[in-house]
Amino acid sequence: MLLRLAYLGMANAFALLRLLPMSDRDKDVEILQTGDHAGVCFACVRLPVALCSVCGRMTPCYRADTDAPRCPECSRRPEECSGCGRRRRVVTRTAEGEPLCRSCHVIIKTCARCGHETRVSTRRTSGDAVCEPCYRNDPARRQPCPGCGMIAIPARHGLCETCAAPARLRELLGDDHGIVAPGLEPVFRALAGGKPSSVLEWLNKPGRAALLSQIRDAGVPVTHDMLDQLALADRTRLLRMILVATHVLPERDEQLAALEHWVSQFLKNTTDPVERRLLHAFVTWHYLRRLRRKHHPGRPLSPYTAADVRYCLAQSAQFLQWLREHGAPLAACSQHDIDTWLAEGTVMRFKARGFVRWAARHNHIRRPVAFPPMPSGRPYRTLPDDADRWRLVHRFLHDDSIAAVDRVAGLLVLLYGQPLTKIAGLTTDEGVRLALGPHPVAVPPPLDQLLIHLAEDRDGALALGRSTDHSWLLPGTRPGRPRSPRQLRTRLASYGLPSRRERNSALMDLAAQMPPAVLSEVLGVSIGAATGWAAAAGGPRAQYAAELSRRSKSRDQGRMLAVTLSKNGGHGVSE
Repeated sequence: MLLRLAYLGMANAFALLRLLPMSDRDKDVEILQTGDHAGVCFACVRLPVALCSVCGRMTPCYRADTDAPRCPECSRRPEECSGCGRRRRVVTRTAEGEPLCRSCHVIIKTCARCGHETRVSTRRTSGDAVCEPCYRNDPARRQPCPGCGMIAIPARHGLCETCAAPARLRELLGDDHGIVAPGLEPVFRALAGGKPSSVLEWLNKPGRAALLSQIRDAGVPVTHDMLDQLALADRTRLLRMILVATHVLPERDEQLAALEHWVSQFLKNTTDPVERRLLHAFVTWHYLRRLRRKHHPGRPLSPYTAADVRYCLAQSAQFLQWLREHGAPLAACSQHDIDTWLAEGTVMRFKARGFVRWAARHNHIRRPVAFPPMPSGRPYRTLPDDADRWRLVHRFLHDDSIAAVDRVAGLLVLLYGQPLTKIAGLTTDEGVRLALGPHPVAVPPPLDQLLIHLAEDRDGALALGRSTDHSWLLPGTRPGRPRSPRQLRTRLASYGLPSRRERNSALMDLAAQMPPAVLSEVLGVSIGAATGWAAAAGGPRAQYAAELSRRSKSRDQGRMLAVTLSKNGGHGVSE
């Protein structure tokens, strides 16, 4: 903290020198912009308003006095560079208006400050070239902010970052006088509450400023449906997360919403009306109805499950197309057709199994057919020596140099055999118990202290939409969302932990120590999966699980019999 205060003191001292009357030598070190607005830096320039020749909006534009004015957003769009011919982001244009990318717009000269032969970043008032490091470290860049008086590097129109960010938001969300409508005030507060530099950086990305202007011009309340219709998903994704994290919008399952949108687009692209009707009925009643009932914002759909639904629907459409090309309608599909289709393609064709079984169950296929399940992969891969797993356990338990997030995720893989998708979705509650299945279990030390530390520090690494009003144990870099399983996998791999083998080793170890029924209850895996692990571990408990499953089915049949007899006026047979 003392070093930071010392640095700020020195920086402000240099900036104060900039305010003193300058000698002729001092005036020569002013850093000014080159090009059409020479004499004004990029942060302070105010462009004239003109009709942009690309987007058609009346907005501040470069080259406003020419036949082809462009606003800053359109000027940054990728174009074919006149120098290298590649499609890249435009950083400047020639005198004839031809685009140039950053690689082609290179001016090598001797820096007037350091004397190095290097790329020119800007020029002095005298015309001498200045390189990027000298420009970045020049104390003359610091100016008093007209808004707050703070001496800082101007971010926009001479204002510091703290003043420039809300001013820019009012310019985009407000009227000509910068007054934001009451309906958009929550949106303004949600964005203005972020880190000013991150807000400005986000607004400078293509399409973001135009998105806020469209929200202002729409004149309707901001809703999820309104954002879906307004722009592409990648441009509204972060804004939506910020508004959800700050409670401007209600939560929704984004994976499920994206899947529903993909399904609608997929069905629109299906040309055959009969096939489109079949696929619509299949995906709606076989998948979407079940997913909507099972998943909600507090229990979002896994991206892997969503991807599996996409694969199944795509393979089902390919199967129908294959039948049509071979002159066989779905109603006349035979076992020979199914076997031939599977033999001619890859293993992904087995993804159509759900559709074929659904079609046969609903009499869309008139003949008796059997669609085999996808062939099982290789046997469970585990660590060759279980001592390797315990060495990793010892390291994650006692190595304080490893981040707490990585230690907890690694230990849940190594000790409890949990998949990263489940670890990423863990939430917090009272007490130190771990609920991986229906029955929470006590957590031994020192893992309990690591979990307490994570539960108390759940800010995440956010600059926009920062909030602690969430229940995620491992908050991610997106507002209101947990860390992604892919990010956890990358972080753990840096410590030599390939999660699949370690997870298999942990499950194999646990399956050899407890009955499958207990394993299923504690870890939240199905009884079938627990039985499979017990069989793979070579223990006799697999028979116990099978017997338990048979007992459960017998009890269910008994209940059904009792209900049936009672409804039919029987003697009330019960258990």
